[in-house]
Amino acid sequence: MSALSMGATVLVSAAAGLFSLWFSRLPDIIERSGEQAARHGDAVQRIPLWTVVSAVTARCAWLLVPLVPQHLRRSLDRSLLRAGYPLGLSAEEVIVSGILCGLIGAIAGGLLAGRAVGAAVPGVLIGLLLCACAPVFKVQDAAIERVRALLRQLPAALEMIALCLQAGMDFNGALSNVASRMPAAHPLRFEFEHILHCLALGRSRAEALEEMARRVRSGEVERFAAGVILAGRKGAPLAETLSIQADVMRTRRSQAAEQAAARASLLMLGPLMLIFASVFVLLLGPFIIKALKGELV
Repeated sequence: MSALSMGATVLVSAAAGLFSLWFSRLPDIIERSGEQAARHGDAVQRIPLWTVVSAVTARCAWLLVPLVPQHLRRSLDRSLLRAGYPLGLSAEEVIVSGILCGLIGAIAGGLLAGRAVGAAVPGVLIGLLLCACAPVFKVQDAAIERVRALLRQLPAALEMIALCLQAGMDFNGALSNVASRMPAAHPLRFEFEHILHCLALGRSRAEALEEMARRVRSGEVERFAAGVILAGRKGAPLAETLSIQADVMRTRRSQAAEQAAARASLLMLGPLMLIFASVFVLLLGPFIIKALKGELV
């Protein structure tokens, strides 16, 4: 029996070694550049094991990603671009993470449901769906939070650019001056630096601003880009245009906050009515029961 166990151990170890050798020789299909490469480098410095995790997911991507529809990959690419590539992730790595998390969730859900209700299939399905979608939802949340952080700083940045223009600086110098005063990891700083990089490569201001609007996909950023482009074409004073845009953004933000507060007060009516109804039931319920039984004197 011991000899059989030793033989099985040797076979399993040999199979694991051969699989590891084969897996390590798989190609890495993920190519990173620009902000994605910078974020990946930061993640490697902050998380020591991130190099190993990234290498494993990159090789799993070579096996699993061809089975995923192209439209899903393109949608993830847009979401990651809008999110600023958290941890330097690529669409392939998010897909692989979803598949692996789905498998782990299915196993865990099946075990828990089997012990709780004696049926593993519902737990497998629920665990698979929830865990497989978790990485995609996380990327979408990161994209929303990045856009919010960008929009919070945008009005103040536009006013600073307007002040620099009024002081005699050109648009590129004002943009560079404002970007240099922002925190290194702030999304608006990256967007301004990307505009300057595009201008340094010989692209027009309109092209750089339109690309920023496509990346962020926010109404305020689109209006900012359109205003700067229109001011350049019509010869309007750019400083005045940016000041007006900053005031309009703050006004719209205040209006949005007031509307959100009004909606919140309306949404609170439903729970309050349920609370009052529960209180009335607790207070009047015993009397109603006694009246129905004829015990009320």
